[in-house]
Parts: sequence; structure tokens; C-alpha cells
Amino acid sequence: MVSVATVVVADSCRLYREALVKLLSCEKDIGKVVGFSNIWEALTIITKGNIKLAICRARELGSEPERFLINWRDAALGANCIVLLEDDEIEKAHALCDAGFCSCVMLSSGASELIRCVRALLRGESYLDRHLMEEIPDVLKMSGYQKRCLEELTKKEKEIVYWLSQGYSNAQIAKAMILSEKTVRNHISRILKKLDLKDRVQIVVLGWKTGLAEKSLKEICCND
Repeated sequence: MVSVATVVVADSCRLYREALVKLLSCEKDIGKVVGFSNIWEALTIITKGNIKLAICRARELGSEPERFLINWRDAALGANCIVLLEDDEIEKAHALCDAGFCSCVMLSSGASELIRCVRALLRGESYLDRHLMEEIPDVLKMSGYQKRCLEELTKKEKEIVYWLSQGYSNAQIAKAMILSEKTVRNHISRILKKLDLKDRVQIVVLGWKTGLAEKSLKEICCND
């Protein structure tokens, strides 16, 4: 039954669609994956079933994918959408991020990056392809105020920024830091408030742009 699928892949190219469905179906923690020939058909099914996530290439959304996704957000009953981008579609990544859609993955980043993105969204988290962070420097740009605030974070908050930047989930951070998941969520909420950010994707971008994500945990803890 399509209605019990977790993820749908929408693409007009049958070979590409079936290959992606097969790839994701090998990941047992992702759930049932089904394919559709177009995103409109997939959206119709999503509004009737329990679909949590759709995946499609930017070219399938027309010349202005951000406009489609704004309508998607209103109609998809909370389902997320991952947009796959070619290397020459960076301008579309700009437009999508400006519109608040950061779940973009470059096709050149490979299957592992896509699978990380799928898992993050199914956990209710956000995800931004690391390769895009250098390509869209004006998106989520840090103010001097945010840079100063980052320096003023507590040791635990800096460590959480580090783990988020490595792609860790709340549960993984809790295990690494010997904390409860509730405590981790509370720390993340405080970080967002202190840095005046909207979501954890912006925390990740901040971590990489300031170099904190590339430091060792020893450096982070000793410099507090």
C-alpha cells in the first residue's frame, strides 16, 4: 500500500527513479520507499497517506522550484521535500534557502550525503549539504553580533554546536555528552535564542563558517 510508505521518489525518468528507490530501500531504517512519475501525483498521495518525505530533482519542479515548495508547504500536511541539484543549479539553491528550504543535496555529493539528509528529515531535523555551505556564502550570513555571541556560549553549548556540525542527532549528542535528550533539546533552544537563529541548519552553518566545527573537542573545552 502506497499510503503506508515513508518516502516517495518523484521523477519522470523511470530508470533514475527506480535506481533511487532501490538505493534507499536498502537502508532498513528508512522504511518503505515508492516511486512516482511526477511530483504532482506524489503530492496527491501524500495528502491522503502517511508519507513523511518526498525526493525529486530541481528540474522536476519547473524554473522556480521555490514557488512550488511554498505551495507544497501548505498542501503536504507536514511532509518534507528534498531537492536534488545539479552542479550548475547553485542559483536555485540560493533561491530555495532564501525561501526557507534548506533540504537541498547536490547530486555530485553522492548517495551517502542524500541518505544522511533523508535520515535527518525523518528524525524531524533540518539538513544542508556541506558542499553548499561554501557555494552560498550570502545565505544565512552571520552578523558581527552572532559571531560575538558564539564566543560567549558556554562550554556545553559550544560542544553541542560541534556535534551538530558533524551531523549528529539529538540522541547521538546525548550519548556522546552523557546527557538526556531533553537536556540537549533545551541547550539547542538556548543556542538558537542566543545567536538569533531560526533552526539547527543555521547552527551548523555557523559552526563551519567560524571554524568551530573543525576544532578538536579538547580545544573547545580548554578555551572556555
